Amino acid sequence: MPIPRAYRAIGVVVLGGGMTACALAVSTDGLSNGAIDADGSPPNAAEGGADAVADDRPFVPDVDEGDARTLPAGAVVWPVNGHAYALYIEPQGIAWTEARTRAQLAGGHLATLGSAAESAFVIDVVVSPKRNDVVAADGVGPWLGGWQPDPANATEPDGGWAWIDGTPWQYTGWQGGQPDNSGGVEQFLNLYGPGGVPLAWNDDSVGGSGAPIVGYVVELE
Repeated sequence: MPIPRAYRAIGVVVLGGGMTACALAVSTDGLSNGAIDADGSPPNAAEGGADAVADDRPFVPDVDEGDARTLPAGAVVWPVNGHAYALYIEPQGIAWTEARTRAQLAGGHLATLGSAAESAFVIDVVVSPKRNDVVAADGVGPWLGGWQPDPANATEPDGGWAWIDGTPWQYTGWQGGQPDNSGGVEQFLNLYGPGGVPLAWNDDSVGGSGAPIVGYVVELE
């Protein structure tokens, strides 16, 4: 496991379109190869950083200043892997391919959820607090970094899925009845919670098959 990064806010800058971002100091000094707890100490395997999720708080330890980089305002660090996750909202709607490009321009990639714990963290801590802003009335939510790169040779509806960063496709967190490849064109991953049920995974068409998809989750390693 790579050494997780630690972050400390050192200022705020204004980006185009009125967006703000916090400049965070990055340091790996004194960090172990394990996950880091909210008090700066490594949690045991059973904890898995769950205390930070349960308290609905970001992991922001006080560290010495090192190389600085800019993270989006509201980005939250998962202590298990040290990655930051940020929810971007596009009120006019955005296609999966455009969201992928914008995530890369932001210095990361669409979020890849390789475990139940990571999926729960992104859903509960990053997305759910903004559910009213990013989940449509029909339950369709933001884009994630999963797709079927070769749908013509995939066993539908649940075969041939992959993460865009090469994370092994092992854990899945599909919503009930999903994936269903409705219309034969649903090859991209987003979140979905019809009728107000908790969000889970859904397959969708590149531009969304219902209401416009107005958000995407970026992961910054």
